[in-house]
Amino acid sequence: MKKEEVLKAIKEARKQNKKRNFTQTAELIVALKDLDLKKPENQVELYVTLPEGLGKEIKIAGIVSPDMLEEAKKYFDLVLVEEDLEKYRKNKRLGKKLARSYDYFVASAPLMPKIAAAIGRYLGPLGRLPSPRAGTIIASKQQIPILADKLRKTVRIIVKKQPQAQVRVGVESMSDEALARNIETVYNQLIHHLPREEQNVKHVYFKFTMSKPVRVV
Repeated sequence: MKKEEVLKAIKEARKQNKKRNFTQTAELIVALKDLDLKKPENQVELYVTLPEGLGKEIKIAGIVSPDMLEEAKKYFDLVLVEEDLEKYRKNKRLGKKLARSYDYFVASAPLMPKIAAAIGRYLGPLGRLPSPRAGTIIASKQQIPILADKLRKTVRIIVKKQPQAQVRVGVESMSDEALARNIETVYNQLIHHLPREEQNVKHVYFKFTMSKPVRVV
């Protein structure tokens, strides 16, 4: 996929796009082929840090041990301690609301068994349970500022049930060049996790929230 093709698709999407009373998300859609997703080795789940960021607020919740509490309050939008988990475990409505309200959940490593038991059933289906793969389990307070900055630029790519990846790559207010850099980063990371790399790619599309997809390749 060439940068010129990406920039051309972005310009065409802008041309077709109608003005809305909200800032639309920019999305990359990669349709795949010749991929047997019944085989676990062909499934994809990865986290990509975008060079230009997402252009929108990312909300992070931290569930931390007492020694990390003050540092976590500086960088996370919500900070919980072990004692807070019980109310979410008992109240299904509160648990579901918590899971939907934050993009990422970060946890102190020793608390993971209790977090999984109390709210794992809410976070798991949304892919938001803290995990080593996502890098959202922390062992020291020194990790907090670095992780918070990284997560606010990070997207999750998942290909498990359908041969397609749909990933947000920014917002319409970002420049074409910034969107193109994010798109190239996502695309290159994705193909490196496919068994036959670009040969597994059928088509690539770009779109804004309310616009029609524009084919890139």
